[in-house]
Amino acid sequence: MAGHVDNQIFIEAPVELTWELANSTELDRRHSPEGQAVVAEDPARHSRVLRVATPPDADGRVWHYHVERILDPVRRVAYARRFGNPFFLYSTALWVYAPAPGGSSIRCVQDFETTEASPVDDDKMAELLSAGTEKALRTTAEFIESEAKARR
Repeated sequence: MAGHVDNQIFIEAPVELTWELANSTELDRRHSPEGQAVVAEDPARHSRVLRVATPPDADGRVWHYHVERILDPVRRVAYARRFGNPFFLYSTALWVYAPAPGGSSIRCVQDFETTEASPVDDDKMAELLSAGTEKALRTTAEFIESEAKARR
C-alpha cells in the first residue's frame, strides 16, 4: 500500500515573490530555523540537501530525515525526496507555484510508502504529513504576505 497527500494554499503575493521567498535558503519557513540545516548545495542542479528535525507531533515524536530539493525556476516547480528515515520506503513531493487571481498558490503533492519499522501505517502517516504540510504552508503564506506588504 502507499500514501498520497495533496495540500494547497493561496497567498496574497505575486508568484515571483512567492517562489523567491519560499525557496530561499535563508527565508524558507517550512520548518523552524533550529529544525533544519543545509548540508549540501549544487548550484548547477539548483539543488540543496537539508537535514530536518520536525517539531514534535501530537504524540510528541520528532521526525528526523534529509530532504533533497531540486528547483526548476523556469516552471516554478520544486521536486523533493525525503531520505535517511527508516520509516519510509520512499517519499517524494512535488511543489508547484502558480499565479492565481489576486496572488499565487503553492500546491504540494506527496507520495510515499511506510516500512514495517514505521510506528504508524500509511493512512496515519498521510494524516501526519497532511497536518504538518498545512501548518508549514500557513506559516510560509503568513511570512510571504508580510514580506509582500513590507515591500509595497
